[in-house]
Amino acid sequence: MTKVPITPFRSFRKSCSFTKTRQREEAKRFAGDFNALRELWNSSVKLLETYEFDGPFHLNRRKQLPPSPSKISAIGRTTDAAAYFEKLFQTPVDFLGQKFMYLDREIATLRTPKAKFSDGKSASTSGRGGMDLLLGCGRRVCAGEVKIRGDSELFGALLQVMWYGSEIATRNQITRIKQQYPLNEVETDKVDLAVFSIEQSGETKDKTRRITLEIVAKINDRNSGFSQLGQIHLFENIGDGWSRISS
Repeated sequence: MTKVPITPFRSFRKSCSFTKTRQREEAKRFAGDFNALRELWNSSVKLLETYEFDGPFHLNRRKQLPPSPSKISAIGRTTDAAAYFEKLFQTPVDFLGQKFMYLDREIATLRTPKAKFSDGKSASTSGRGGMDLLLGCGRRVCAGEVKIRGDSELFGALLQVMWYGSEIATRNQITRIKQQYPLNEVETDKVDLAVFSIEQSGETKDKTRRITLEIVAKINDRNSGFSQLGQIHLFENIGDGWSRISS
């Protein structure tokens, strides 16, 4: 039976209760030890270089999305957000300097029928949750995470999207996505990441915001050394509009 590797990033995220206090602690830790975050990403991508499966990422048993909210302030759940972005990005559209296109939602990045993870647990089913959004971003595949009304700190959302992003960043995984979704010319050597932060008032009390922006600015430097990672895009709402907050 095929064994699907458990990456360091997956182990890290699964090993702890990710309370806001813990997220703040990890933000400070990685801000002080940037190399540790880079190694977490790079070692995860490298471990998956030999993983290959060309089947779908989910079992199509998900509930139908609700109608798309007419405005950002009406988004209350992840499914609302998925419906909103599905409509907003139904065709490639310029969004604050990036051209996004909606591809899918709630995908299980390493779903592999008749296989188990290296810890013995089944890798066959989609399970609940998964990567919030799968997007096209220009000529790249993009993993998307939605943060709604303080359900986590911004740094927690960053770690979440980096976890899932590291699991689709290999050439094999990008090729798999290219085969299943309506993408034309797609780079196979990099993925982008995007976090959409939705706050009720448009004013966040997030205690990791400053550190997160500093870390993302360092990652987005061309010489940051994050293998297969293109750019990280951070957006937050201002009332019923959007603002780009990453450099």
